[in-house]
Amino acid sequence: MASAEWRQCFKSETSEGIYANLIRSVGDDFHSMFAFHFNLFVLRECGDPIVDTVDMALEMLSDNDLLPDVQKLAEEKSDAKAEEFRLKGNAFFKYKKNVKAIEEYNKSACYAVSKEKISLAIANRSAVFFEMRMFRECLGSIRMAREYGYPERLKEKLDRREANCKESLEEREPPRVGKFKPKIDLPVNEKIPFVAKCLALRHDRKYGRKIVTTKEIHAGTIIAIDEPFSKVLLGSTQYMRCATCLVEVPHLLFACNQCTQTMFCSQACQEEAMKDFHVIECPINGALFKLFDMGLRIVFRTVISAFLLFADPNTMAGAVMKIERERKNVFNFDWSGAVSAEQRYAPIHNMLTKEKKLKENSDFKNHVNTALIFNLLKNNSPEFSQRFLTSDKAEKFLKKIIFRYVVLCPMNAYSFDTIMENEHLDDFYYGGGMHGFRTLINHSCNPNICINTMGTRSVVMTVKKIVAGEQLFANYSCNFKYMERSMRQLVLHKQHDFHCECVACTKNFPMLPFLREPKTIPKVPLHATRAHCCSCRFDVKNATEGFYAVRKYLRKYGHRYPTSQICIAEEELKYCLDIMSGNVPLVLREKARLIEL
Repeated sequence: MASAEWRQCFKSETSEGIYANLIRSVGDDFHSMFAFHFNLFVLRECGDPIVDTVDMALEMLSDNDLLPDVQKLAEEKSDAKAEEFRLKGNAFFKYKKNVKAIEEYNKSACYAVSKEKISLAIANRSAVFFEMRMFRECLGSIRMAREYGYPERLKEKLDRREANCKESLEEREPPRVGKFKPKIDLPVNEKIPFVAKCLALRHDRKYGRKIVTTKEIHAGTIIAIDEPFSKVLLGSTQYMRCATCLVEVPHLLFACNQCTQTMFCSQACQEEAMKDFHVIECPINGALFKLFDMGLRIVFRTVISAFLLFADPNTMAGAVMKIERERKNVFNFDWSGAVSAEQRYAPIHNMLTKEKKLKENSDFKNHVNTALIFNLLKNNSPEFSQRFLTSDKAEKFLKKIIFRYVVLCPMNAYSFDTIMENEHLDDFYYGGGMHGFRTLINHSCNPNICINTMGTRSVVMTVKKIVAGEQLFANYSCNFKYMERSMRQLVLHKQHDFHCECVACTKNFPMLPFLREPKTIPKVPLHATRAHCCSCRFDVKNATEGFYAVRKYLRKYGHRYPTSQICIAEEELKYCLDIMSGNVPLVLREKARLIEL
């Protein structure tokens, strides 16, 4: 295939496609390839290797006409498109694909220009909630539709739905049990109120930084609740969750007035977003969602959130020099009162413990992704460029900060998830973020803690007894219960650049289906959730009873590890906590309702 034909067939709006086209253009002839690798070698051996290589990537992207056209990638508001999405929602509603219908109606509201089109989309959303017997949500959407000026000619239909909804609410829907609000079960650290007082940071040669407990902690104890420095929604959930708090409240969502990619659940969330990130992202949101996967959007959000903390690039550069010199982390600061910009940023910047790794990074793809993000901020975000890119020195500083997080993100960003019950895992991941505390917890394929995400918060809970002096271990998506050792080692080396020597790896624990099941250990008490009929499966009261029953079970039999019963109990404890706190996606709740019919 000719080069031009190949480039055309591979043409893509994503960063992956742009990089592939760039490498293809370099490899069209021997001389270009030789010059490319020679230039890379020279740049890495002298000068400023990060900035110079990013500049080389920018020049190559420009020469090959591969810098993205943000205007072409933009998704402008349009009543015609809004109507198209509303009709698509009607089709989903007709065939009882209710969750997809809600998503399309919210998308319609995002694209709509006129208030009438917005009100029609939200009124249609209310009809779906009525069908799903979610009467409070239905009434909320009806109120919002009226606020946007629902047409008088259709008012009778909406009034009738509202009356039926109120009647059904009084007669059929039982009072809802309040969601569990997690809190730390032990005395908290006076200076770090989001972690238990018994947790401490230690260092050794094998692990580097590590978190240990100074007192014995029993299974089923919440020991920390961590908020991220930056967070983003997965693109597939942007019309079901608030862009700020990330909570799934589709009945409350209203659209940003300018862009078509963002919805908020309240005025407070909208104001927080504008302060923290949306003022920069709003004009280029269409390009962001098309160009970058969630990992690179976390990088983008982290970079702009960091810059927005400071008055100007010189102030930030000065703070960064101090941060890198002092090497402080979460445990070095007092978080009980007012928090400075430097304090908020330091734990994130210092995730990288070896600065030399940045200069040694030879993956040209990282430099290309840095160039793409830099181009967006410099040439397509006037708000950012006018405030922060006032000199050549400021531009070089930005390139280094972007590159830092392009390298850091794959190893230090964490995904947010809900209960997972089938093979379509993407249905239950809803976002990701960068955390100052959570990133200090090391990995084990046989973890002694679990981390439940609730909106933006990471709730850290023990699943095993942890004795005084013992280290906390989380799991980096490589649990021995579900993945055999050679595959775990391969994934961990590729994504996190280390060889795991946890007990599950050194003793080669069998996977869950092959674990022994001693008759001397009773079966796990599953009466709370999975053993129930569909109508009770996600009931908060049942889950609460189950949580305490499973916790009691683990505290009595948890030392009999690894056995099938104990591994199942650990998973059940996490499952119950998710249900208690309402971390069950609408798609699962609707699936349970339909099965029950």
